[in-house]
Amino acid sequence: MSMSQTLGPLAPTRRTVIGGLAAFPSCAGAASSPKSFFAAHNLPIGIQLYVLDGLLDADLEGSLKALSHIGYREVESAGFAGRSPVEFKAALVGAGLKCVSAHLPATSQKNNELSLSSDPAELARAIAVLGLESVVLPIFSVPARLVSSRPGAMENVVRRMTEDDWKKTAEFLNSRGRVVRAAGARLAYHCHNPEYYPLSGGTGLDLLARNTDPSLVDFEIDIGWAAAAGRDPVQVLSALQRRVRMIHVKDLKPTPINYWLQMQSANVGEGTLDWKKILPIAYQAGVRHFLVEQEPPYPDGRMHAAQADFAYLDRLTI
Repeated sequence: MSMSQTLGPLAPTRRTVIGGLAAFPSCAGAASSPKSFFAAHNLPIGIQLYVLDGLLDADLEGSLKALSHIGYREVESAGFAGRSPVEFKAALVGAGLKCVSAHLPATSQKNNELSLSSDPAELARAIAVLGLESVVLPIFSVPARLVSSRPGAMENVVRRMTEDDWKKTAEFLNSRGRVVRAAGARLAYHCHNPEYYPLSGGTGLDLLARNTDPSLVDFEIDIGWAAAAGRDPVQVLSALQRRVRMIHVKDLKPTPINYWLQMQSANVGEGTLDWKKILPIAYQAGVRHFLVEQEPPYPDGRMHAAQADFAYLDRLTI
């Protein structure tokens, strides 16, 4: 990817200045040209690094610099590509990127993996080193009685999740929310589509919202997954006013309504969602971090998907 050429100094003359003004009949008219949604609100376009996945493991520094060259300015991590928080931060700084949020599992799945159940001092150090505003629980923990390796296991899990199961997740969020707040950040819960499965007491999301402390726990709404569950993202955002500071900007092709992590993904702007309607409502609801995320497959490659998503959002006027 080539860098933009730098122009040498040009000494303006009265003739060139007047000629230049003549080419633009009305300065006021130029100023009234519509700005993109993000430029109008002075907001960066961010990306959840899950989109790049293995590219980060192969070349962390090069992949981050490629994102910066595309135009991204902030990221949300999904792990640290096998690096320590200090090493990961150095790579971000080298690329001119800011990590505003990190997805961390409820418990460590491998040696030395940072999780929400890690020692509070260790968690606080990582938050401070990376300068995180938020830490996110990416998904609920499957109750031990429902763990299965059978085909269709997720559907089986979601259908058998009880209100008590969701309330236990809420208790965990409140507990870890205190730890994260003490470390100077906020805890959020990321929703897929199982959270919208109907129960007698509402949905999993309803139960999480009612049973978590708003001063401790936010929600990260994934727009694509809400749509996959047959929900209107605008209604979801409106119902959670001021509890949503981040969203995943994710598009999808026509997808049968389901609650078990099934989706026909699309580049942002090439799917079924009305971003001219969704983005302003999200902003009104308090969202200030708009993070691109896309599910596989990626017909033209992961980096191409990241570039296509950015290009659409960067020019989107509302």
